[in-house]
Amino acid sequence: MRKGFPGFKLLLILSSIMPVLLSATLSVGAADLTYLPLTFKNWDANPPLTVTNACSFPIWVQQDKNHKLTDTPLVKKIEAGQSFDYPVDPKGRISTRFWPKWGCDAQGENCLWGQSVTGTGGPDDYAPCPVTGCHAPADSKLEVTWGCAYSDPANNPLCEHKKPQTFYNGSAVDGYSLPFKINRSGDPALSCQDINCSSLTLTNCPSDDNLSQGRLDTHPAYNSVDLRILLNGQPTACFSPCKKLNTPQSPYGGFNLNEQSDEAIMYCCPDPPILSLECNAGPVPQTKYVTMVHQMCPNTYGFAYDDTLAGFNCHYTTKFTLTFCPGI
Repeated sequence: MRKGFPGFKLLLILSSIMPVLLSATLSVGAADLTYLPLTFKNWDANPPLTVTNACSFPIWVQQDKNHKLTDTPLVKKIEAGQSFDYPVDPKGRISTRFWPKWGCDAQGENCLWGQSVTGTGGPDDYAPCPVTGCHAPADSKLEVTWGCAYSDPANNPLCEHKKPQTFYNGSAVDGYSLPFKINRSGDPALSCQDINCSSLTLTNCPSDDNLSQGRLDTHPAYNSVDLRILLNGQPTACFSPCKKLNTPQSPYGGFNLNEQSDEAIMYCCPDPPILSLECNAGPVPQTKYVTMVHQMCPNTYGFAYDDTLAGFNCHYTTKFTLTFCPGI
């Protein structure tokens, strides 16, 4: 049950937001007046997403620029021991993604790790990649599609996401960097659970994984593959099997194979031609990497079709806390 507002506070809030709500409603036409929002944001409640930095160093949290939360920074610096709250628009938001960068300059650029995409800089675009090139996308990721808080979301033109459920998962499909955990509150259903990847440390990254099984043949050159990403001799991130095989060789040690090649196809499972049944019956679920992810980070995606173990749906009122470097 949502906490109610005291009467005077409710009047103040309604007076400030009704012009906006009415304007939004009128913009979709008179026929849609029945979809005037019936659910108002509870500004006294906990924010839908809080990101906490429990690391001993600053991190910069990066969002996907194409699915950024409204009125939030594309990249946000969070000092060690500090947190940042992300509001979510009641209309919901599809396919948001968050990952950490660190070792960056004051502008959140020239990072040691986490700059796997590039842009021109500024508040609405990614920072340019370092002069050494973009990093491999071996990042610890939170992926969320936020539920719509308005009435009748399936038919309500104000809703971006046409369901009241929030769908979320942790992802190590491309690899991982920092250990993390995701705690939720407000939905006790079995379909909505916490994710604890506190033990997903670089010391657990396989240094001798067998990636030799193709779709048509075996490839002995990949019998023992080191998935660790080493910078200046230090483990910095961990490749997934697919990303190790299809990432360019320099400077991160990938093999630069096409994901459709026989060497890579059963580890990347591109669609087409590989669908879920064949991928799950293939070699990738049996790799040391995926086995380790499932042990150290239960209910988290370890490969492309890892749907039997990963992904949750929660009520739109659910609050999430994403913590990096949470400890074991």
